[in-house]
Amino acid sequence: MKVLKKLLAEGADFNQVDYLGRAAIHVICNDKNNFDVAKFVISNNINLDLLDSKARSPLYIAIETENWEVAELLCREGATVIAN
Repeated sequence: MKVLKKLLAEGADFNQVDYLGRAAIHVICNDKNNFDVAKFVISNNINLDLLDSKARSPLYIAIETENWEVAELLCREGATVIAN
Protein backbone atom coordinates (compact mmCIF):
# COMPACT_ATOMS: atom_id res chain seq x y z
CA MET A 1 0.00 0.00 0.00
CA LYS A 2 2.92 2.30 0.74
CA VAL A 3 4.01 2.13 -2.91
CA LEU A 4 0.52 3.02 -4.12
CA LYS A 5 0.39 6.03 -1.81
CA LYS A 6 3.77 7.18 -3.08
CA LEU A 7 2.68 6.74 -6.71
CA LEU A 8 -0.45 8.75 -6.03
CA ALA A 9 1.56 11.49 -4.32
CA GLU A 10 3.83 11.60 -7.38
CA GLY A 11 0.82 12.14 -9.65
CA ALA A 12 0.02 8.62 -10.85
CA ASP A 13 -3.29 8.32 -12.68
CA PHE A 14 -5.07 5.13 -11.64
CA ASN A 15 -7.38 5.53 -14.65
CA GLN A 16 -4.46 5.22 -17.07
CA VAL A 17 -4.75 2.06 -19.19
CA ASP A 18 -2.21 -0.39 -20.57
CA TYR A 19 -2.04 -1.82 -24.10
CA LEU A 20 -5.02 -4.08 -23.33
CA GLY A 21 -7.13 -1.19 -22.10
CA ARG A 22 -6.82 -2.31 -18.48
CA ALA A 23 -6.60 0.23 -15.68
CA ALA A 24 -5.27 -0.66 -12.24
CA ILE A 25 -8.75 -1.65 -11.04
CA HIS A 26 -9.11 -4.25 -13.81
CA VAL A 27 -5.90 -5.96 -12.70
CA ILE A 28 -6.83 -5.68 -9.02
CA CYS A 29 -10.25 -7.28 -9.62
CA ASN A 30 -8.57 -10.29 -11.16
CA ASP A 31 -6.93 -11.30 -7.85
CA LYS A 32 -8.93 -12.32 -4.78
CA ASN A 33 -6.18 -11.22 -2.40
CA ASN A 34 -6.39 -7.53 -3.26
CA PHE A 35 -9.40 -6.26 -1.28
CA ASP A 36 -7.44 -3.61 0.64
CA VAL A 37 -5.70 -2.47 -2.54
CA ALA A 38 -9.05 -2.30 -4.35
CA LYS A 39 -10.52 -0.27 -1.50
CA PHE A 40 -7.61 2.18 -1.61
CA VAL A 41 -7.68 2.60 -5.40
CA ILE A 42 -11.47 3.00 -5.47
CA SER A 43 -11.26 5.66 -2.77
CA ASN A 44 -9.15 7.78 -5.12
CA ASN A 45 -11.85 8.77 -7.62
CA ILE A 46 -11.30 6.18 -10.31
CA ASN A 47 -13.69 5.36 -13.12
CA LEU A 48 -15.51 2.26 -11.87
CA ASP A 49 -17.07 1.67 -15.28
CA LEU A 50 -13.96 1.87 -17.45
CA LEU A 51 -14.05 -0.90 -20.08
CA ASP A 52 -10.96 -2.81 -21.17
CA SER A 53 -10.22 -3.78 -24.78
CA LYS A 54 -12.63 -6.74 -24.46
CA ALA A 55 -15.40 -4.41 -23.20
CA ARG A 56 -15.17 -5.82 -19.65
CA SER A 57 -15.77 -3.58 -16.65
CA PRO A 58 -13.96 -4.07 -13.35
CA LEU A 59 -17.22 -5.45 -11.91
CA TYR A 60 -17.47 -7.97 -14.75
CA ILE A 61 -13.92 -9.14 -14.08
CA ALA A 62 -14.51 -9.41 -10.32
CA ILE A 63 -17.60 -11.55 -10.93
CA GLU A 64 -15.89 -13.61 -13.64
CA THR A 65 -13.05 -14.45 -11.23
CA GLU A 66 -15.45 -15.00 -8.32
CA ASN A 67 -13.87 -12.12 -6.44
CA TRP A 68 -17.10 -11.54 -4.53
CA GLU A 69 -15.71 -9.23 -1.86
CA VAL A 70 -14.39 -6.77 -4.46
CA ALA A 71 -17.54 -7.17 -6.60
CA GLU A 72 -19.64 -6.17 -3.59
CA LEU A 73 -17.34 -3.22 -2.89
CA LEU A 74 -17.66 -2.03 -6.50
CA CYS A 75 -21.45 -2.22 -6.29
CA ARG A 76 -21.51 -0.31 -2.99
CA GLU A 77 -19.27 2.37 -4.49
CA GLY A 78 -21.52 2.89 -7.50
CA ALA A 79 -20.29 0.67 -10.31
CA THR A 80 -22.89 0.27 -13.01
CA VAL A 81 -24.58 -3.12 -12.98
CA ILE A 82 -25.74 -4.29 -16.40
CA ALA A 83 -27.33 -7.70 -16.88
CA ASN A 84 -27.53 -9.08 -20.41
